[in-house]
Amino acid sequence: MTASAIAFAVHETEGHSLIDTPWPTGVAVALWGASFAIGCFGLDARQRGMMTNLQYLEVVKDVPRVGADPTLVAVITKAKGIVQTDIDRPLPRFRRQLHLLFLGAVAYIAGHIMDMASTPSAAEKAKVAARIYSPSAKTR
Repeated sequence: MTASAIAFAVHETEGHSLIDTPWPTGVAVALWGASFAIGCFGLDARQRGMMTNLQYLEVVKDVPRVGADPTLVAVITKAKGIVQTDIDRPLPRFRRQLHLLFLGAVAYIAGHIMDMASTPSAAEKAKVAARIYSPSAKTR
C-alpha cells in the first residue's frame, strides 16, 4: 500500500517543478518511504521469529513428556519465552508503519489543499483575462 501511495504522489506531481509542488507533498513521500522501510524490516523480523518458533517446535517434539529432567524443563521454558519475544518483536514496527502511512496521507492532503489554494479558479482567470483584453486596458 505504501509503495502505491508513493507511486501515486510521483505520478500526480510529474512535470511540476520543485517550486510548484508544496512541501507537504515531499514530506508525505518521505513518510511513506519510511513506512515502506519499516514494513520491510518488520517482515524480516517476523520471518526470523517464525524460524525460531519452528526450531523450538523441532526441539520440543523430541523431549519426552513424562518424567523430564527439571533442568531440561527450565531450559525449554526459557526457550519458549525467547521464541515468544521474537514473535512479538515486530508488532511495534507494524504499528509505526501504519502511523507513518496515515501521517503521510495527512501531509499529502495538506499539500493538495495548499496547491488548490495557490491555483486561481476558472472565474478568477476569466476576470484577469477580461481586464487584460478590455478596451480600456490598452496602452496608448
